[in-house]
Amino acid sequence: MLSAANSKILIVDDEPDVVDILQKSLQKWDFAADGFTNPVTALDYFRQNHQNYSLVIVDLKMKQMTGFQLLEKIRELKPEVKVLLITAFVRELLDIPADLKPILNRDAILEKPFGVQKVCERVRQQLNINPPLSGREKVRLKKKGNGKEIKEGKKEK
Repeated sequence: MLSAANSKILIVDDEPDVVDILQKSLQKWDFAADGFTNPVTALDYFRQNHQNYSLVIVDLKMKQMTGFQLLEKIRELKPEVKVLLITAFVRELLDIPADLKPILNRDAILEKPFGVQKVCERVRQQLNINPPLSGREKVRLKKKGNGKEIKEGKKEK
């Protein structure tokens, strides 16, 4: 089962600020993330290290190649890799290549501008990782009757 600790993410966006913010934010959520501003360089790196990645976050519109082109090449190397496509150009989503349509559902696309919290939620969703328990969920509850405590959804012995 995947967890944030064993999920590595590749981020590719030609805007350095976006890559930096995403990388730092995901690392705060305990994800390992590598970021690239050049899709050609990112693809070369992915070719050598594809086995390490669970998810790729790709901007749709970049100068050297489109996000669609990059995703097609990445999925040739690792078809099972999860995808999160980010874009400020929603109209261009009408041109999704047929082979990418099955993986680019509504939850796999994030429209710019977006909040960091939203990205982290979508990453967890794409990787099927349950979100961390909230403070309220972490509160110890006394189980009626036998007095055993319940902590973070598990019975203590």
